[in-house]
Amino acid sequence: MATDEKLVFALQNDLKTLSLETRKKHVLVKDACEDAISKIRGAQPSANCLPYITNQALYPVIQGCETKDPKIIKLCLHSIQRLITGGYVDAKGAKSVYETVILLLEQGLEEIKILQTVTLLLTTNNIVTGDLLAKNLVLCFRLHFSKDLTTIHAAGATVRQLVSLVFERIDKDKQSSGRDLSAETSDAYSLLQDLILLVNGEQPTWLIGITEMTRSFGLELLETILARFPFVFEKNEQFVLILKEKVCAMVIKLFSPNAKFKMTVQHSQNLAPDVLLDKPFYPISVRLLRIVDILINKYYSLVVTECEIFLSLLVRFLDPDKPTWQRCLALEVLHKLITSPTHLSKFCRSYDLKPHATNICKDMINALGAYVQSVFANPMAAMSSALLNTPAPIPTSSSSSHLNSSAGSALSSSPTDSSPIGFYFRGSFVPLIQIYQPLIPKPQLMELTDKLEPPSFATCESYGVAISFACLSDFVLSLTQIDREVYGKEDEKEDVVRQLLSSSWPGLLAALNLLLEASIDDGITESICERLVEMATLSGKVGLQQCREATVLSLCIATLPPHYGYAVLKGTVGHGESPIPISYSEVDNMKQQVVVVGTSVVPSLHLSSNLQSAPVMLTKKNLLVTHSVLRLCLDSGAMLLTSWLTVLTTLQHLCWVCNIVPKSSTDFIQNTSGKLSNEAKAQSQISSILATQSTSDYSLSSILSNNFTTSLGTNTKTSSEMSELSVSGKLSSMTSTSKTLSFKGTNGVGGTNGGVMGVVVEFGSCLSQGVTRLIETSIGLDDVSLHHIINALTNMSQEAMEIAYLNREPSLFAVAKLLEIGLRNLDRVEIYWRPLTSHLLEVCRHPHIRMREWGSEAITFLVRSALLHQDTDDEKVNQLLLSPLCELSTILHNDVRNKQLAALGQILHCKGEKLKSSWPLAINILGDIYDHHSEGLIRSAFQCLQLVVTDYLPVLPCGSLPHSIDTVAKFARQKQELNVALSAIGSMWNIADFLYQNRARILENLTPDVSTFPDFPGIFEIPPFDKLWLGIYQRLGELCIDDRPAVRKSAGQTLFSTIAAHSNILNKFSWDCVMWQVLFPLLEAVEKSWKNASCEKVDSQNALLIHHSRNTEQKQWSETQVLVLGGIAKIFAIKRANLLEIQDFRKAWYFFLQFVQNAATSTNEEVSLAALKSFQEALTTPSERNAAESNDFWSRCWLVYLEIGEQVICSRGAHQQFLTAYVTILQSLFSPMKKKLTVEDIQKIGVIFSKSLIIPLTGDGASSVLFSTSDSGMSPLQDQLYLAYDTVIKETKDIPTLRKLLPPVILQLVNLGAYAVRCNTSSKAFALEGVVPNCMDFGIKCLKQSVLILTSICEETSINRMDLFRDTLENFNPILASRFQNSGGAWRDSVTQFFLAVPLMVEQKPEEPEFWLKLAKCAQDFLFFTGPGGWVSQKGWKDEKFDICMVTLLKELVFRNDLVLPNQFLVEVVKMFHRGSCINDYGEMII
Repeated sequence: MATDEKLVFALQNDLKTLSLETRKKHVLVKDACEDAISKIRGAQPSANCLPYITNQALYPVIQGCETKDPKIIKLCLHSIQRLITGGYVDAKGAKSVYETVILLLEQGLEEIKILQTVTLLLTTNNIVTGDLLAKNLVLCFRLHFSKDLTTIHAAGATVRQLVSLVFERIDKDKQSSGRDLSAETSDAYSLLQDLILLVNGEQPTWLIGITEMTRSFGLELLETILARFPFVFEKNEQFVLILKEKVCAMVIKLFSPNAKFKMTVQHSQNLAPDVLLDKPFYPISVRLLRIVDILINKYYSLVVTECEIFLSLLVRFLDPDKPTWQRCLALEVLHKLITSPTHLSKFCRSYDLKPHATNICKDMINALGAYVQSVFANPMAAMSSALLNTPAPIPTSSSSSHLNSSAGSALSSSPTDSSPIGFYFRGSFVPLIQIYQPLIPKPQLMELTDKLEPPSFATCESYGVAISFACLSDFVLSLTQIDREVYGKEDEKEDVVRQLLSSSWPGLLAALNLLLEASIDDGITESICERLVEMATLSGKVGLQQCREATVLSLCIATLPPHYGYAVLKGTVGHGESPIPISYSEVDNMKQQVVVVGTSVVPSLHLSSNLQSAPVMLTKKNLLVTHSVLRLCLDSGAMLLTSWLTVLTTLQHLCWVCNIVPKSSTDFIQNTSGKLSNEAKAQSQISSILATQSTSDYSLSSILSNNFTTSLGTNTKTSSEMSELSVSGKLSSMTSTSKTLSFKGTNGVGGTNGGVMGVVVEFGSCLSQGVTRLIETSIGLDDVSLHHIINALTNMSQEAMEIAYLNREPSLFAVAKLLEIGLRNLDRVEIYWRPLTSHLLEVCRHPHIRMREWGSEAITFLVRSALLHQDTDDEKVNQLLLSPLCELSTILHNDVRNKQLAALGQILHCKGEKLKSSWPLAINILGDIYDHHSEGLIRSAFQCLQLVVTDYLPVLPCGSLPHSIDTVAKFARQKQELNVALSAIGSMWNIADFLYQNRARILENLTPDVSTFPDFPGIFEIPPFDKLWLGIYQRLGELCIDDRPAVRKSAGQTLFSTIAAHSNILNKFSWDCVMWQVLFPLLEAVEKSWKNASCEKVDSQNALLIHHSRNTEQKQWSETQVLVLGGIAKIFAIKRANLLEIQDFRKAWYFFLQFVQNAATSTNEEVSLAALKSFQEALTTPSERNAAESNDFWSRCWLVYLEIGEQVICSRGAHQQFLTAYVTILQSLFSPMKKKLTVEDIQKIGVIFSKSLIIPLTGDGASSVLFSTSDSGMSPLQDQLYLAYDTVIKETKDIPTLRKLLPPVILQLVNLGAYAVRCNTSSKAFALEGVVPNCMDFGIKCLKQSVLILTSICEETSINRMDLFRDTLENFNPILASRFQNSGGAWRDSVTQFFLAVPLMVEQKPEEPEFWLKLAKCAQDFLFFTGPGGWVSQKGWKDEKFDICMVTLLKELVFRNDLVLPNQFLVEVVKMFHRGSCINDYGEMII
């Protein structure tokens, strides 16, 4: 309300002033003013009255403008403006105002005030529409083209404002369709349409009255409309239509001269007049490109097809035949579009991804690349124009640029610091006149809209190169942003990135390669490298293998000299050679600062001979690119995949050139081991360093950047002292800040503290640390990437192996890195284990000793570390880890096997209790020993095996026990080391003892896995636990037939001791197997070997140490046969109860007896004696015998016993020990056989015993008799004979049914007693070889024993006494008759027994005449000598008392009344008495 009052008050004042000014000359105006004042005063100052007041006040003011008085006109226009500002001027008033100002315009009065008034009239409210609006706009257009400069500028500003005003009136929220447009929308539509007509040079249909307008101004107005009011076009279909059909058509039409015009060398001199009309006009071109930029940026969705045309035209503007400034303009527009990831994504979806559309993005990038190549193809033009027109680099913002701002002024592109930054190519310099800022387009030409001619910097190609460089770089950055940000669905985003890269990467990479090669500035080089890194990362993400490989190849080639890098790396990509043409210029390379000179190159199959002998020079650019390659690996290693081969090959060559080579494998392993032992501490330090970084990624980019510095004053040769390529790099050196010269940001020669060669030390250190960190970061890579790294290193190592085959020194970089990769990824060892270890195994097989050394060290250390690192119960994992160590056994080189065994020993010491299911592999390793292995290797392997047997049997899986047994047996069979073989046999005993003591636990855990137990054909009921024992017995049995006597002896002793000690737990089926598949085959094999053994003396170095009893093979086998026979016999003795349970015990016993008989009847004294002893031991049984023995068991033994006696003793004789052993057997055999024996059996034994007593002594027998005679005066044989008969007597005399066996015993004893008086025996004191042992004492004892037995049985009626008496006398007859040959004490004692025996027989009153005749014969032979030497010997008379005894005996017999003596006996007695009476005192018969 107050405002309205102020307005009324101001109007009254204005009218009063106007009335005063017109009171003299313009009375009508004065009256009108006064009338208006009175009406205003009469009206109430309210909202309803103000329009009335405004109309009343407006009339006199308009009249005042018609006076043509300048002063009055100014007052009137001021009042009109006040009224318009009040807002209450209606349409009629507006029309009056227009008519007034048009009148003033025609009179040329107050043009500025007119513009102000019209502006107020149109901007205060919306009452002016339609034709009136058009007329007001036309008025402003006319003033814009007046002759007054001030008016022109003011009118131009007014037109711009009012044109915008027309579109601002349109309701943003209201959407119209069809032709029903609002007044405001219709005005805007008409205005737009007329502006297009005016630009096209046609007459307007709404802005009637415009006589002239420049095309640039019209384009400016259109640009304003399009830039500020895109919503108008989006919400109104008719605007869309006019946009597509007229605006775009206009732009395309106006582009035609620009597109068709071709720049020639002499165009300014030879152009025809009609051609000059088509010459591009700079202002028009600028406006057109700005409109194109707006259309693409804000109306792309509405004019997709048209935008395709615009983009195609922009691409055509880059043709070499276009003016330089036009190409630069197009580059600026493309730069703006490229820096927008949204636009690139839209372009790709609309064009490149469509099946039949134009590949706009591809064309754009190819055009940019072609532009760069065209400039560098003719660098002299760019250089010459640049030298004339190039200012200092154009700063694009006050902020710090991407390039080092501090280095911006100091960066130099040539050896002189004063030169500007830029590119140097083929001897020509192209300066960079604009500093590049990533994704910040700062167009220079497009902002110069007021220029009629292009500026000077736009006429040189240097500015275009700068924009092109920015376009190419920002294209990659935009792709990166598209990948990071979400524009639609994830799949669509990936498709966009893939399409953009796949279509543009060849041209993009070619251009970037060219720029990188030509760059002589560190900042530019780093920027290009960053783009290449990002490009490689993106291509890896979207799966463009060829793009990724080519990009990585380009980077890696740039790290090395061109002639060298391309030669060694071109074969590392999966698609053959790089598809990007790369030019090499040694001249350009010479402009770079050389910092490293390598005297040799990595031996390679891809290098020609001249390259292999040439030195390699690394420049600072090479080092910068190397930094980027390392960053690529550290930040995007997961994307490299197959490109890892290129990268790692590059690093290998760099390390070789810088003399960063691995030391010996031992030092390498020690350093690696030390690193792993301190892993926890190192990891904490790394974490603290990473925490200080501004980013949270896992890369070492910042650390590498800090380390990429040079410390001057060092010679190149000191690089050999740098840390080797291992994981043992010191962390402190990574954070060292004691650098004197920043490695990046300068191209200068250096400071005053040192020389250029100081770069080598720090670069080498950084390279070594970068490679080390690259290995460390492999922890974060996925499994696929890890496999690619391993595959790349494997391929490199394969090449090194091929080089080594040519007797050239190979590079061990790949093997070292394979080891480090394995050590760093032990947490997922099962992922990479097989390919990595498979290749290391190939390396271990290489004939080159250093290559093989590294391979074996690597694989053994890796296996050891993996097993010690993995604390898992997964059996498959443990087996996987140990399998490579097991496969080393297939390698024939002893050095490899030694390392294998050393590693296994450490594994057993540290983790033996946790191997679990991996034990079979470990045992396999120990068991893989062969004849070609050295003694030291055998000892090393056995030490590990001993550790297993002594310490780890309790934790050994039960399924591994058979394998362990076989392995121990294998060590026992080996021939290289005898002590190991003997110790291995002892270990068999340890295993057996362990099985016995832990049988309960083993039985619980043992599974019947037939694949792990030995096979015993024909027997299926053997429990698994028994199979373990049978395996031990079987292996020991095999060792018992070894070629070495010591092994056979030890094995035999162990076998039989084990069976004796532990076999009580076997079942009957197992015992059957023991006998038939272990012992009897052993016995048979030993017998066969003994028979086939040579009798020649052993000829060896130790012949002097061999006893004569073992100096032939046969003697040695004899010992084995003795051992085996004795062992089996012992088993039959002590395990009889177990053996009786087997099904074929009788067969087994017979089989054993057959062997005993064969051995006993052999001609070898040792074997035969041992056979008898074995027979004796086998017969030794417990007191309680099993009933199973009662059938044929002992009968067979008796038959064998008799056969041995008959074949040996009776047929050919034997030595005393044999005879003694044979006789001794009867003591054990008679008791079980006594009930089945017959008189004939006793008689057969008597014959054998009698024969044994008269066998002459051998040398050994004589000594045995001499030193073994007992206190009784009998030899061992005689003692055993006497004991044998004593046993028979004791076993039979108390059993009536067996007393029938005593008569032959009596007869045999009397017969044996006769040997006491024989003259051909040796003396009692000395036993002589070849004579029969002295039997005096033995014979007398036998006679006494016979008399005792006769006393006990002479009254027995169950026996044939008469025959016994007769045979007894007959056996006594030789004794009595020997009186005249041996009248010593033995004879007397013997005769005494006769005189004791005869009364016993006579008392039984024998009736048979033969008895009495035998008695007469004995008396006659006793009393009278009938030999040829005379009637009687002299000494016979000394024993006259025995004659008296005989005569007395005969006398008593004759004169006894109770005897009925035969006549013949009496006749013989009379004859004897008669003959005796005829003998005189001198022993002569009286005739």
